[in-house]
Amino acid sequence: MLTADPNQVLAGGPSGLSRTGSLHVDEAVVAYMAKLEEHRRRCEAEGRYQEAKVATKRLADLRTAQVEKLRQELAANQTRELEEVQGVYEEETAKFHHIWDGRMRDYAANLAKATEDLRASHTSQLAAFVEELQKKRPTRARPSRDYLLQREMQDKLAKSQQYSRATKVKTMADELYQAELETTVAAWEAESKLKIAKLQAKQQTEFEALLQRGTKGRDELELKRVAETERRTLRFRNIVSELEQLHKVEMAHLENFLDGQVLAGKATPLRDPGAFRRKREQLFSLAI
Repeated sequence: MLTADPNQVLAGGPSGLSRTGSLHVDEAVVAYMAKLEEHRRRCEAEGRYQEAKVATKRLADLRTAQVEKLRQELAANQTRELEEVQGVYEEETAKFHHIWDGRMRDYAANLAKATEDLRASHTSQLAAFVEELQKKRPTRARPSRDYLLQREMQDKLAKSQQYSRATKVKTMADELYQAELETTVAAWEAESKLKIAKLQAKQQTEFEALLQRGTKGRDELELKRVAETERRTLRFRNIVSELEQLHKVEMAHLENFLDGQVLAGKATPLRDPGAFRRKREQLFSLAI
C-alpha cells in the first residue's frame, strides 16, 4: 500500500466517523453537536420551537462543515495516493531505462569486440595464406622445347670444339630461360592475386554478415525495449484508471455515509468496506 488506507473511514457502526484512520473529525465539535442535539430535542419536547429551529440550523451548519472537511480530506488523500503511484512509476521507469541502457551498451561493446576479433582473425588468416603462397613461388621455369633444343645444340657445338658458336647459343638459351622464368613467375603472381582477392572477398562477406547480424540484434533489442516500455505505460495507465474509479466509488460511499450522518444523525453501515482494501492490494500487486 502506498498510503494510509482511506477505507478506514468507511468502518461501520455509530462511531465510524471517529475512527476514520487518515480522516479526522473534530471530537470537540462532535461532542458539542451531541449536546446541541440534546438541547434541540429538549426544546422540541418543551414546545420551545424557535429555540429548536435555531438549534436545528446550527446542527445542520456544523454537520455540513464536518462533512465538507471529510470530503476534502478524502480528496486530498486520494490525490496524494495518485501522486505516490506516479512517483513510484517514474522511479521504476528510470530504473527500467537504466537497465536497458546498460543492456544496449553491453550489446554494442560485445558487437565491437566480435568485430575486432573477426578483423584480427581475418588479418592473421590472410597473412598465413600469403605466406603459404610465397612458399610456392616458382624459382625455376619449366623448360620449353625451344630451350631444350638450344641446350642440345650448345652441347654439340662444345663437343665439336666450336666454342664461339657454343657461347652464342648458350647466351641465347640463358636469355630464353630467363624470359620463360619471368613468364612463369608472372603467371604465379597473377594467380596468387586472384586467390588473395577471393579470400578477401570471402572475408568481407563474413564481416558484412557479422555487421548485419549485429544490426538485426540491436534492432530487435530496441523493438523489445519499446514493446516493454509500451506495456509498462499501458499497465500504469490501467492502474491509474482503476484507481481513479476506485476513488470515485470511495467518494460515493463516503457521500452516502455522510448523508446518513447529516440526515439521520447516525452512521449508515456500508456493505463490505474491506473491498476497497482488497482492490488496492490487487492493483498494487501489479508490477509497474
